[in-house]
Order: sequence, then C-alpha cells, then structure tokens
Amino acid sequence: TSQFKVAIKKAKKHKVIPRFVRLNDFKRYIIVSETQIMAWVNYKIKFFDGEIVLFRSEENSSAPQPDLGWSKWVKKVHIIDVPGDHISMLLQPHVQTVAAKLDQLLKEK
Repeated sequence: TSQFKVAIKKAKKHKVIPRFVRLNDFKRYIIVSETQIMAWVNYKIKFFDGEIVLFRSEENSSAPQPDLGWSKWVKKVHIIDVPGDHISMLLQPHVQTVAAKLDQLLKEK
C-alpha cells in the first residue's frame, strides 16, 4: 500500500490523474491494468471457424485491408460502416447509428 501511496502522490503532482482519484480506485485501476497486460502477453490467438460482424468506423473505411485484417483470423467478416473514429463511434451522436444498425442486424437474425 505504501508503494501505491507514493505512486498516486506523484501521479497527482504531475497531473497524470485527477486530484479527486482515491487510493482504492487507483489501486484497482493498476491491478486491472496489470491483469490486462498479462492477458495480452499470454493470449494465443486461434482461427475462428465462424462469422463475425465488424462495425468499421468511417476513419477506417479506406484502409488497405477493408476487413482490417480480421479475415486472417475468422472464416467470414461482415462489415458494417458507422460514423466516427474508433472511440467516437461509441459516443453521442454516433452511438445512435451503431445501435440502430445493431438492432437491425439482430432483427434479421
């Protein structure tokens, strides 16, 4: 806990995190981040013999690989273009379009 106290103090001093962040929240964030990193390091990707739907942001619509490389790992990729970038496509107002297209897709299935 003392290492977390030192780390949070320095992070707040250098404005890496907001001043209102509490020690327990900071500890939880660090533990989750470490867990994610270990998962990435240890994950062995395998081919999926099925279909996926790729909600592709408009910023990627002219990418050299239309499926953004997913066809290397799955049998079939269905591409649905949505407005925004990788982050903003899930924020207002673009998330409304994503939700509508997802709803339509689910109704078709």
